[in-house]
Amino acid sequence: MMDRSFVVSVACVLALSSNFLRAADGDLAAIRSEMQLMREAYESRIAALESEVKAFKQSGVAQPKSVERSIIDSLFKKDGTTPPPDYSRLSVSTVSAVKGSTQITLGGYTEFTYTDRTTRTPEFEQLKTVAEVSAKIDDRIHLYLEVEQENGGVIAGPEPTNGEFEIEQAYLDYAIDKALNFRAGVSLIPVGHYNLYHEGFLNNLVDRPLVDRRIIPTTWYEAGLGFNGTPVDNDSMGLSYEAYMYNPEKGNGVDPLSGFRGIRNENKTPNSDQKAGAARLAFELARGFKNVADTLEFGLSGYVSGFAGFNSANAGGDLVRFPSGRLYVSAADVTWEKKNLGFRGEAARAHSDAGENSVGKQQTGWGYYAEGYYKFWPQFLSSSPFGKFKDPKLVAALRYDYVDLNTQADATPSIQRLTAGMGYRPIPRTVFKFDYQFDLLGSGLVGHDYDESETGLKKHTRAFLFSVTTGF
Repeated sequence: MMDRSFVVSVACVLALSSNFLRAADGDLAAIRSEMQLMREAYESRIAALESEVKAFKQSGVAQPKSVERSIIDSLFKKDGTTPPPDYSRLSVSTVSAVKGSTQITLGGYTEFTYTDRTTRTPEFEQLKTVAEVSAKIDDRIHLYLEVEQENGGVIAGPEPTNGEFEIEQAYLDYAIDKALNFRAGVSLIPVGHYNLYHEGFLNNLVDRPLVDRRIIPTTWYEAGLGFNGTPVDNDSMGLSYEAYMYNPEKGNGVDPLSGFRGIRNENKTPNSDQKAGAARLAFELARGFKNVADTLEFGLSGYVSGFAGFNSANAGGDLVRFPSGRLYVSAADVTWEKKNLGFRGEAARAHSDAGENSVGKQQTGWGYYAEGYYKFWPQFLSSSPFGKFKDPKLVAALRYDYVDLNTQADATPSIQRLTAGMGYRPIPRTVFKFDYQFDLLGSGLVGHDYDESETGLKKHTRAFLFSVTTGF
């Protein structure tokens, strides 16, 4: 028989081994459970990072069209670059793609109008549709293209219309630093505020101000090169500039009865070996005084162009070309907004030397506009279909226009216009506008040319205008 002490020893060893194995199994289970939790956590984090990367790629960090400068600035801060000053006019695009190392962003806007003037046949019109393409080739190199269809888009055919299809902007930017950005290509001429920010969804009223149709010929663009930048940008104030050299404007585009709108060369072959230059300074002065204004900007701008004009100095009285002359345009503008109340205004003066206009004489024109507006939203509309948006607004606006197309000719009338409008903005970049116009002295600007037989001098004319416009 086995020794009793041996049997007891074996039993004790077996018991201890069993307890040890049970403890080991428990520890392994705990370890497995902890590892599973860690794996799930890492997988969740990886998925979150992938989602962030996807969202960043789709965020439209490239530079192109935005209503709010703060939106554009915040997007550029993500990748350490600074947008040129005029990028604040562009809208944040919603379609983005990455091709190699280039990020491509698509955007655009469209505008549809109805016009009923007492002197013309009422008409619906697809006023314009614009496609925008932006390419962020590198952090410091950007390309911007803008293709525009205007006035229905029918250019030529059995019955040609006044439609247009054109490249309105196409330029390359090379950012040297925040204060110095080089630009070359076709771009908007920086004279006045409205020419740079003329898109329908950015403005409160349907028609452009008279001064920005016949003194500053908005939309005004040309081929050239130059620089822009923001040398001062802090919590107290901002200072930005644009300065470019362009091809000259048309030599005989000024007219006593239609003003300076005909000077636009629009990237066509120039008829002169002269050159033109334009510059604008913009001052933001209220950044440190929010009790005075949320936004306060003053702009000063100027333009000068040489031309080969015309002169009626020969014996037969025929217009003959002479080699030198100057065309000048200067402007000042202001934009102020405090909460829901705002004001915009602009004044401009244009002058051509003798020979520039169609009758071979000097011509000077000037004008201005002043516009006040108020944004509000009645609470009773919040429960209606019009209020089913995040922050809808109604915008009431009142504008006064004045232009004198030729101060050197007493027979040419000045035009005064009063426009009252109401706009409905379900979202900031979409607006339905309802305007009523009253021309105090009978406007010669209801069409492209002045027609005394149609409007008559000092004849009061009225108009109702409607538009739907959106930017994306």
